[in-house]
Amino acid sequence: MLFSVDYPYETMSQAATWFDDALLAENDRVKIGRDNAARLFGL
Repeated sequence: MLFSVDYPYETMSQAATWFDDALLAENDRVKIGRDNAARLFGL
C-alpha cells in the first residue's frame, strides 16, 4: 500500500490530516507513507 491523494477531489492537506489521524501502528504508518515507495522506486 502507498499513500496518495485523489486530486482534484481531495487536497494534500485533507489527505495528510486523514493519514496523520488514522488508527495505524507507527510501523505501518512509516511503511505506507515512505518505505514502500522507496523500495518500489529504488530510492
